[in-house]
Amino acid sequence: MELDRSTLDFKGPADRTRHWTGLNKGRPSSKQEEWKYVPVDVLMDALYPTDSPSSDSFEPRPEPLNVQTGIQFLSLEQALEAEIPGIQNAKESIQNAALDGLAQAYRPVNQSGIRVLYVPSNLHCIDPITAMPAVAQSTSKAEALLVLLGENAHLTLFLPHEAQSNRFSFLYVGLDKGAKLELNRDLAAAPGTLFMSHIQGSVAESAELKLVQWMQGGQAQRHSVQVSLNGQQAIARISSLQVAEPQNQLHSWVNMIHASPEAESHQNIRQLSKKEGISSFTGKIHVALDAQKTQAYQHSAAMVLEEGGRTYHRPVLEIYADDVKCSHGATTGSLDEQALFYLQCRGISKASAKRLLIEAFIEGCIQDFYPALQSHFRTAISKSIQQL
Repeated sequence: MELDRSTLDFKGPADRTRHWTGLNKGRPSSKQEEWKYVPVDVLMDALYPTDSPSSDSFEPRPEPLNVQTGIQFLSLEQALEAEIPGIQNAKESIQNAALDGLAQAYRPVNQSGIRVLYVPSNLHCIDPITAMPAVAQSTSKAEALLVLLGENAHLTLFLPHEAQSNRFSFLYVGLDKGAKLELNRDLAAAPGTLFMSHIQGSVAESAELKLVQWMQGGQAQRHSVQVSLNGQQAIARISSLQVAEPQNQLHSWVNMIHASPEAESHQNIRQLSKKEGISSFTGKIHVALDAQKTQAYQHSAAMVLEEGGRTYHRPVLEIYADDVKCSHGATTGSLDEQALFYLQCRGISKASAKRLLIEAFIEGCIQDFYPALQSHFRTAISKSIQQL
């Protein structure tokens, strides 16, 4: 999807007009550092124009696969009529989500295509559920899924093939007390694809959210995640692996809000960038005034695999409580020449040595995926780096 360069003017810091060229021939210069101010509202409007006759509804997702007895898959209207617990908050999230600039372009749409996946209290799903994306149609380019888990419910959810067409995806996650959700997203994009998404999460007391994401390919991807830990001993874990191929851009943004005391969060980000690929991560930890005994950890590590690749980190801490354990760190480097030499001295070819070092670098993220998916992503990364 090629965008007209004239549509990419936007207001940046100090109300200065900027011109972002990220989807065309050039990219923001390191001096201007305009990657910090990606005009997601402009890109969103190009992807899903609000003045288009087709922009008045979400495209409904098909019914998930392997749905266990007791789980409900409903339209928003049916969920409201059945008074599914938490549905009102989920509905309001469509209007109130802090989308870092995305909301303006899609708030006016009709909500009839929104789908709700509800797991009743105390239901433990033994097998994972797979929720396929909506079929790409020229008449609609947005979809929304609300995932609600009752008290002490457990679910593992796969979201495959999410980024195979130009679109915007909204996902709300609401976890009641003691609920556990493991969410695995495959964001491997088709060539030339522009894909954007937002996840809005609410985690209650003693509940646990685990989000694992694989990002690769396409022309540009932009993903935002906002999680609010709203109860004591709530836990959120986010692992993200970003593999920027040549001429590919991957941007991710995380806002972790500790709204209650004694909550815990972990962010583990790994970035790989090949020739002329660009990857960025902005991560914020917000600790509210009364959120004492918070534990929050964030680490972003990047490896530039070829000359011309670029990676960026923006770790942010915003702490208003005084009895907390919070840390953040960011590292960027390339393949260690000494390690390569060491492995070659022991009879390992240079290509195999590179592959071993790269696989070791990302293994922590790979292991966070559901076991049945790990071999798939190891194969994908092996194919991606075999030409290095």
